[in-house]
Amino acid sequence: MVKNQYARTLYLMTLDTQSVSPNMLETLQLLSVSVPIVTPEEIKTHYQEYKHKILLLDYSEHHSLRKGLAPIHMTEQRFEVVLFNVPKRLTTDELLTFGRLRGLFYSGTSPAEIAVSLADIINGRIRFPEHVYEQLINYWQSKLTSETSHSFPMLSQRETEILRYLCSASSNTELADTLFISELTVKSHLYNIYKKLNVKNRIEAIQWAKQTLRL
Repeated sequence: MVKNQYARTLYLMTLDTQSVSPNMLETLQLLSVSVPIVTPEEIKTHYQEYKHKILLLDYSEHHSLRKGLAPIHMTEQRFEVVLFNVPKRLTTDELLTFGRLRGLFYSGTSPAEIAVSLADIINGRIRFPEHVYEQLINYWQSKLTSETSHSFPMLSQRETEILRYLCSASSNTELADTLFISELTVKSHLYNIYKKLNVKNRIEAIQWAKQTLRL
């Protein structure tokens, strides 16, 4: 029995519970946990019960499954998604449309391999081909960089660095020692920072930094 320490349940969502592919039926038989087979209509009917549920679905059905779920979206926070029978490499934009995607298996992946990965997913892990990890990591890194640069474009790189250290330095002297610059230079940078942020003093600058830079 797979120990499900996260109390998360895997459901195979399909348009017709009587027409599940033989390969997926074999995969489910290899698992040591029961996997209910449900339709979109059943999920809508018992929507409130589906918190922290993992929806396993055949990629070839995903358009129809989305329509069947409407007005509920597959990207709901209460759902996690695992795709199987994926025929080709998906673009990053396509991957993101599945919300909290936790696993992806291409056509031809053996039932035994999928079963092992599904057991890991049930217990909180993520199972992707390596290039999918790279796609998603690159996307979120790019997004983080973009959001950060637009949050405070008025500050120079040095001013941003000083602002970060300002939250932990108790004095200008300490700040100067940390950054290996003169105290006069620190004061000059702080003056410019206060002016650009439209704050009056050190305390207000620190408050701004904690709210904007999440320090």
